[in-house]
Amino acid sequence: MRAWLEVDLDTVRRNLEIVRRSVGTGVEVIAVVKADAYGMGIKEISRVLDGGNVAMFAVISLDEARKVREASSKPVLIMGYLEPKEIVSAIEEGYVLSLFDNELAAIYERLAARLERTARVHLKVDTGLNRLGVSSGEAVDLLVNQRHYPHIRIEAIFSHLIKSTNRPSNERQLQKIRELLLTIQSRCELLPVHLVNSGALADFSDGYFDAVRIGLAFSGVDETILPGLRGGSPLGRASTWSMPSTTSPQTVYWLSRKVASSKQMKNWLLAELGLLLRAIEQTPRTCGSRENSAFRSGFFEPPMPEPVGSPPWAMKPGITRWKTTPS
Repeated sequence: MRAWLEVDLDTVRRNLEIVRRSVGTGVEVIAVVKADAYGMGIKEISRVLDGGNVAMFAVISLDEARKVREASSKPVLIMGYLEPKEIVSAIEEGYVLSLFDNELAAIYERLAARLERTARVHLKVDTGLNRLGVSSGEAVDLLVNQRHYPHIRIEAIFSHLIKSTNRPSNERQLQKIRELLLTIQSRCELLPVHLVNSGALADFSDGYFDAVRIGLAFSGVDETILPGLRGGSPLGRASTWSMPSTTSPQTVYWLSRKVASSKQMKNWLLAELGLLLRAIEQTPRTCGSRENSAFRSGFFEPPMPEPVGSPPWAMKPGITRWKTTPS
């Protein structure tokens, strides 16, 4: 075994407790466990967080939602894009869908009606990220005219911060949510709202609303959220990257599908990517030859320059270790 990630489940539990103390009573915690719970193991982490009584889970794909369901009976919000067949399965299996496009409302309605079921959705509003989300005007139309979609139940409104550690940017997005709520307050039922994520947890309590979406804070890996939480306790690091002393660091690289969230991770990945590309160009190899292939099972093997510092985390799928302190 060349490398492994050891996850301390007790630290994950403590981090959840710290988050709860920080947000206070009346604010629910939505546990984001996308990308295999940020590499820590989606089933194991979901089981721990379920024991900590989070309100619900949030993922990106149907496959991730099903893995969470194996560990918890709590509601699961699928925030990402789904194919039509996946939408049908998600409705049948009772997952909560993200309504991030005006045209999706008609699709959800038609498919749910065909199944004689009700599609549970959270309405995603674009407040500046310009990625996924309906405009404020479209959100008003959907909320005020819900009677046109009898097989859709909008259960909450949410948005995604552009840069969660940038307070001025957060304030502008918060203002757009407040304006939306003011517009609809006398025209339809007011719904729960969730906006704040891990990066804004310490410095943006104005945006807590009814729930916060927390993912990286459970791992303690993002430097921007380690200090500053109310309650006096810093978040602990739940994951530790380890490697036998006999293994050279430059032979162990994990290429993650996840787009890194922290500045530290982004800088490290960019630096390492530059080394990888240069090494690929300099390494002779035969097309189709497994022995000379630059990439083998997600690892880069040819001789390389010394890496640019230690990675914030690194792991190989299938060799994550979990530990907990015996009671």
